[in-house]
Amino acid sequence: MFDAYSDIDLDSNPIIVPTCGHFYTVETYDSHMGMKNCYILDESGAIIAPRPLDGNLDTENSEDPPEKLVVKNCPDCRAPLRDIHRYNRIVKSAFLDESTKRFCANAQTGYLKIYQEVSRALEVLQANHADFITGLRTSQTRTPTQGRPPPAVDKIPQPILDRKRKGKALSRKIQRFINTVNEEEQPYSKVRQMVLAARIRRGVQSSFVGDPSAVQMGFRLKSQNLLLEAAWEGFWDIHLIAASSAVDAPATTMLRKQLLKELRQQYQKCSVIILECLSAKLGKYEVEARIRGAQFCALYRLEYMNEKTAPAPAPPPGSAPPDATTSKDEEHDDFGDDTRKAEIKSLDRCDELCGSLPGTAGPMRDQVKQARLLLGGATFYTTVSAEEKRLVHQAMAAEFSSTGRWYTCQNGHPFTIGDCGAPRQIAQCPECGARIGGDYSGLVQGIQRDAEFSQLDQRMRGLGI
Repeated sequence: MFDAYSDIDLDSNPIIVPTCGHFYTVETYDSHMGMKNCYILDESGAIIAPRPLDGNLDTENSEDPPEKLVVKNCPDCRAPLRDIHRYNRIVKSAFLDESTKRFCANAQTGYLKIYQEVSRALEVLQANHADFITGLRTSQTRTPTQGRPPPAVDKIPQPILDRKRKGKALSRKIQRFINTVNEEEQPYSKVRQMVLAARIRRGVQSSFVGDPSAVQMGFRLKSQNLLLEAAWEGFWDIHLIAASSAVDAPATTMLRKQLLKELRQQYQKCSVIILECLSAKLGKYEVEARIRGAQFCALYRLEYMNEKTAPAPAPPPGSAPPDATTSKDEEHDDFGDDTRKAEIKSLDRCDELCGSLPGTAGPMRDQVKQARLLLGGATFYTTVSAEEKRLVHQAMAAEFSSTGRWYTCQNGHPFTIGDCGAPRQIAQCPECGARIGGDYSGLVQGIQRDAEFSQLDQRMRGLGI
């Protein structure tokens, strides 16, 4: 690096002159930019083939984790070296990483806002439930005033429809946020689609090699779980209204039929989310989805028994009798005892995850216990208190807050090592349970250093989160 210009063979080792004017040889700039992290090189330094875009290296003979591809600065003036075509692959990969970090920051901020809004709405729903039932009874027994027709006896009362409409509006707002954090909206996925489209136009038959860990599934999955939570609170509210005898029998029957249909739909969504959580090794979100699945199953069975034991409303005069070719038992047999046993096993899995992931899934033990009671035939449910939700919110806000150095486990989940950032002990990843940390000999196998992720931490602090 400090050879005289006259001693350099420019044919074998030419110089590179960036826009800042501080020139060095190709060998020097290749070493400075980290070409070995981006390409497979021979002994002479010539490029043989590209490495995967995640920047992984063979670490069998190295105690240090592989470094991410980052844009370096000029050794003299610190100007970013972004305009040298030889290093385009490094620069573009680093920009993709930075775009992903911005996506994570914006997604986390957006999620915290929607979570606060949902929490407030559910608190209001729970707080005014008793007053709503009282007002509903009063409206059903009130003598019609002059010029105002009496309440219809074969329809769901309008106050209940308005209450359900508010819940649906909240669900639509959550779904709109989910659409913004889908995998297809993330930088790596967009680039992948553009690359594949360009190769199709050019008739090139090859696959796109990217970093799968750069695609963040967690934001979508926890937002879908939030959508399931909002649905559950709405279902339980309607269940209590139907059980309160505040409306007439025909309206109660209609409420229960609608509730059974919606419960079936949400239960099927739980199964899909659980499989995705297993694939992404996100134990906390898996527990949440399994709890909702057990709750939906238990409430379905409870409402079905209520509908089955309730007297059938008389058909309107002149209408044909109901078709009895298919019994109620045949219609709902997929929520029978086998399904209940499967959900009990699912809650057993939740207990295992709560034990192996005490920092993230552990606080949900009480919810697992309540879901188990519902499956056992209990007809009560204790909602999560406002204080508990506040603690959950604080925990989520602290997910990206740290004073140490950022790393990722072997499954791509970020974590930090505090103080100076040096490992002192071996622990478990709070998301998937994989080994993280290290000791005096170095980091455990599979850990990657992600110093650039600290920019996300600083961004979150700047947002006041």
